[in-house]
Amino acid sequence: MRGSEDHDGIRREIEDLNGHFLNLTAAATFGAPAFGLTPDLLDRLRNLAPERTARLANCPFALFELSTAVNAEKTNPPGLLHRLREGPEPADSVVRFTLLALIYQRQLVHINPRAACLRFGLTFEQRQRLIDMPLSGLADIAAARSDVLKFRFAGQGRFWTDLIGLAAEGTARQLSAAHLSGLQRVVTGLILADPRP
Repeated sequence: MRGSEDHDGIRREIEDLNGHFLNLTAAATFGAPAFGLTPDLLDRLRNLAPERTARLANCPFALFELSTAVNAEKTNPPGLLHRLREGPEPADSVVRFTLLALIYQRQLVHINPRAACLRFGLTFEQRQRLIDMPLSGLADIAAARSDVLKFRFAGQGRFWTDLIGLAAEGTARQLSAAHLSGLQRVVTGLILADPRP
Protein backbone atom coordinates (compact mmCIF):
# COMPACT_ATOMS: atom_id res chain seq x y z
CA MET A 1 0.00 0.00 0.00
CA ARG A 2 1.24 3.52 -0.73
CA GLY A 3 1.35 6.81 1.12
CA SER A 4 -1.47 8.93 2.42
CA GLU A 5 -4.03 7.51 -0.03
CA ASP A 6 -3.56 4.05 1.45
CA HIS A 7 -3.66 5.45 4.98
CA ASP A 8 -6.90 7.29 4.23
CA GLY A 9 -8.37 4.20 2.59
CA ILE A 10 -7.64 2.03 5.62
CA ARG A 11 -9.07 4.72 7.90
CA ARG A 12 -12.31 4.78 5.87
CA GLU A 13 -12.57 0.99 5.94
CA ILE A 14 -12.09 0.92 9.72
CA GLU A 15 -14.71 3.66 10.05
CA ASP A 16 -17.10 1.62 7.92
CA LEU A 17 -16.53 -1.52 10.03
CA ASN A 18 -17.00 0.50 13.22
CA GLY A 19 -20.27 1.90 11.87
CA HIS A 20 -21.57 -1.57 11.02
CA PHE A 21 -20.54 -2.83 14.45
CA LEU A 22 -22.23 0.02 16.32
CA ASN A 23 -25.42 -0.41 14.29
CA LEU A 24 -25.31 -4.14 14.97
CA THR A 25 -25.01 -3.66 18.73
CA ALA A 26 -27.72 -0.99 18.72
CA ALA A 27 -30.09 -3.41 16.98
CA ALA A 28 -29.47 -6.20 19.50
CA THR A 29 -32.56 -7.19 21.44
CA PHE A 30 -32.77 -6.61 25.18
CA GLY A 31 -31.51 -9.60 27.07
CA ALA A 32 -29.06 -10.46 24.27
CA PRO A 33 -25.32 -10.52 25.01
CA ALA A 34 -24.12 -6.94 25.34
CA PHE A 35 -20.86 -7.63 23.45
CA GLY A 36 -18.94 -7.26 26.70
CA LEU A 37 -20.35 -3.82 27.50
CA THR A 38 -22.59 -3.15 30.50
CA PRO A 39 -26.31 -2.83 29.70
CA ASP A 40 -26.42 0.84 30.74
CA LEU A 41 -23.60 1.77 28.38
CA LEU A 42 -25.19 -0.25 25.59
CA ASP A 43 -28.43 1.66 26.19
CA ARG A 44 -26.55 4.96 25.92
CA LEU A 45 -25.14 3.81 22.60
CA ARG A 46 -28.62 2.90 21.38
CA ASN A 47 -29.85 6.37 22.24
CA LEU A 48 -27.23 8.19 20.16
CA ALA A 49 -28.59 10.01 17.13
CA PRO A 50 -27.33 8.52 13.82
CA GLU A 51 -25.00 11.45 13.14
CA ARG A 52 -23.51 11.03 16.64
CA THR A 53 -23.00 7.32 16.08
CA ALA A 54 -21.19 8.21 12.84
CA ARG A 55 -18.90 10.56 14.81
CA LEU A 56 -18.09 7.77 17.21
CA ALA A 57 -17.33 5.36 14.35
CA ASN A 58 -14.87 7.81 12.77
CA CYS A 59 -12.06 6.36 14.84
CA PRO A 60 -8.45 5.44 13.93
CA PHE A 61 -8.79 1.95 15.41
CA ALA A 62 -11.43 -0.78 15.52
CA LEU A 63 -13.95 -0.24 18.31
CA PHE A 64 -14.41 -4.01 18.50
CA GLU A 65 -12.12 -6.96 19.00
CA LEU A 66 -12.10 -10.62 18.01
CA SER A 67 -9.37 -11.75 20.35
CA THR A 68 -10.97 -15.11 21.14
CA ALA A 69 -10.82 -15.91 17.45
CA VAL A 70 -7.30 -14.76 16.70
CA ASN A 71 -5.97 -16.38 19.86
CA ALA A 72 -7.15 -19.74 18.50
CA GLU A 73 -4.78 -22.65 18.82
CA LYS A 74 -3.91 -23.30 15.20
CA THR A 75 -2.54 -26.73 16.09
CA ASN A 76 -5.86 -28.03 17.42
CA PRO A 77 -8.84 -26.30 15.81
CA PRO A 78 -11.37 -29.08 16.61
CA GLY A 79 -10.64 -28.66 20.32
CA LEU A 80 -10.95 -24.91 19.99
CA LEU A 81 -14.30 -25.13 18.25
CA HIS A 82 -15.59 -27.55 20.85
CA ARG A 83 -14.73 -25.05 23.60
CA LEU A 84 -16.20 -22.13 21.67
CA ARG A 85 -19.47 -23.96 21.06
CA GLU A 86 -20.00 -24.31 24.80
CA GLY A 87 -21.34 -20.73 24.65
CA PRO A 88 -24.58 -19.40 23.11
CA GLU A 89 -24.91 -19.43 19.34
CA PRO A 90 -24.68 -16.02 17.67
CA ALA A 91 -27.37 -14.37 15.57
CA ASP A 92 -26.89 -14.50 11.79
CA SER A 93 -26.09 -10.77 11.67
CA VAL A 94 -23.33 -11.26 14.24
CA VAL A 95 -21.92 -14.21 12.30
CA ARG A 96 -21.85 -12.19 9.07
CA PHE A 97 -20.14 -9.21 10.67
CA THR A 98 -17.62 -11.35 12.55
CA LEU A 99 -16.67 -13.19 9.38
CA LEU A 100 -16.40 -9.92 7.44
CA ALA A 101 -14.14 -8.44 10.12
CA LEU A 102 -11.95 -11.56 10.30
CA ILE A 103 -11.51 -11.64 6.54
CA TYR A 104 -10.64 -7.93 6.46
CA GLN A 105 -8.13 -8.39 9.28
CA ARG A 106 -6.53 -11.28 7.42
CA GLN A 107 -6.37 -9.26 4.20
CA LEU A 108 -4.82 -6.28 5.99
CA VAL A 109 -2.23 -8.51 7.65
CA HIS A 110 -1.14 -9.64 4.17
CA ILE A 111 -1.12 -6.15 2.68
CA ASN A 112 0.05 -3.98 5.58
CA PRO A 113 1.02 -5.86 8.77
CA ARG A 114 1.84 -2.68 10.69
CA ALA A 115 -1.56 -1.20 9.94
CA ALA A 116 -3.22 -4.45 11.07
CA CYS A 117 -1.19 -4.26 14.25
CA LEU A 118 -2.17 -0.66 14.99
CA ARG A 119 -5.78 -0.63 13.80
CA PHE A 120 -6.80 -3.95 15.35
CA GLY A 121 -4.29 -4.35 18.16
CA LEU A 122 -2.99 -7.62 16.70
CA THR A 123 0.23 -9.03 18.08
CA PHE A 124 2.77 -10.75 15.83
CA GLU A 125 1.51 -14.16 16.94
CA GLN A 126 -2.12 -13.23 16.29
CA ARG A 127 -1.25 -11.91 12.83
CA GLN A 128 0.58 -15.13 12.02
CA ARG A 129 -2.39 -17.23 13.12
CA LEU A 130 -4.70 -15.25 10.86
CA ILE A 131 -2.39 -15.86 7.92
CA ASP A 132 -2.14 -19.58 8.66
CA MET A 133 -5.85 -20.12 9.17
CA PRO A 134 -7.88 -21.11 6.08
CA LEU A 135 -11.01 -19.15 5.19
CA SER A 136 -13.12 -22.12 6.24
CA GLY A 137 -11.57 -21.85 9.69
CA LEU A 138 -12.55 -18.20 9.93
CA ALA A 139 -16.12 -19.09 9.01
CA ASP A 140 -16.23 -21.82 11.65
CA ILE A 141 -15.04 -19.44 14.37
CA ALA A 142 -17.46 -16.69 13.31
CA ALA A 143 -20.36 -19.12 13.66
CA ALA A 144 -19.15 -20.78 16.85
CA ARG A 145 -20.56 -18.56 19.60
CA SER A 146 -21.90 -15.10 20.27
CA ASP A 147 -19.18 -13.73 22.55
CA VAL A 148 -16.35 -13.95 20.03
CA LEU A 149 -17.24 -10.37 19.03
CA LYS A 150 -16.79 -7.75 21.77
CA PHE A 151 -16.27 -4.06 22.31
CA ARG A 152 -12.61 -3.11 22.60
CA PHE A 153 -11.76 -2.12 26.19
CA ALA A 154 -15.15 -3.54 27.22
CA GLY A 155 -14.03 -3.82 30.83
CA GLN A 156 -13.01 -0.17 31.00
CA GLY A 157 -16.34 1.47 31.70
CA ARG A 158 -14.89 4.95 32.21
CA PHE A 159 -13.33 4.91 28.76
CA TRP A 160 -16.68 4.10 27.13
CA THR A 161 -18.62 6.50 29.36
CA ASP A 162 -16.34 9.34 28.27
CA LEU A 163 -16.29 8.30 24.61
CA ILE A 164 -20.06 8.00 24.30
CA GLY A 165 -20.54 11.27 26.18
CA LEU A 166 -18.17 13.11 23.85
CA ALA A 167 -19.83 11.58 20.78
CA ALA A 168 -23.17 12.84 22.08
CA GLU A 169 -22.22 16.30 23.32
CA GLY A 170 -18.51 16.99 22.90
CA THR A 171 -16.74 19.00 20.25
CA ALA A 172 -15.03 17.34 17.30
CA ARG A 173 -11.67 18.23 18.84
CA GLN A 174 -12.57 16.63 22.17
CA LEU A 175 -13.79 13.46 20.49
CA SER A 176 -10.68 13.29 18.32
CA ALA A 177 -8.52 13.57 21.45
CA ALA A 178 -10.48 10.71 23.05
CA HIS A 179 -10.00 8.60 19.92
CA LEU A 180 -6.25 9.26 20.04
CA SER A 181 -6.20 8.35 23.73
CA GLY A 182 -7.83 5.06 22.79
CA LEU A 183 -5.21 4.49 20.10
CA GLN A 184 -2.52 5.01 22.73
CA ARG A 185 -4.19 2.29 24.80
CA VAL A 186 -4.04 -0.05 21.83
CA VAL A 187 -0.32 0.66 21.37
CA THR A 188 0.39 0.27 25.08
CA GLY A 189 -1.42 -3.07 25.10
CA LEU A 190 0.64 -4.23 22.13
CA ILE A 191 3.91 -3.21 23.77
CA LEU A 192 3.02 -5.07 26.96
CA ALA A 193 1.85 -8.17 25.10
CA ASP A 194 4.38 -8.23 22.28
CA PRO A 195 7.59 -6.17 22.69
CA ARG A 196 8.98 -7.15 19.30
CA PRO A 197 8.84 -4.43 16.55
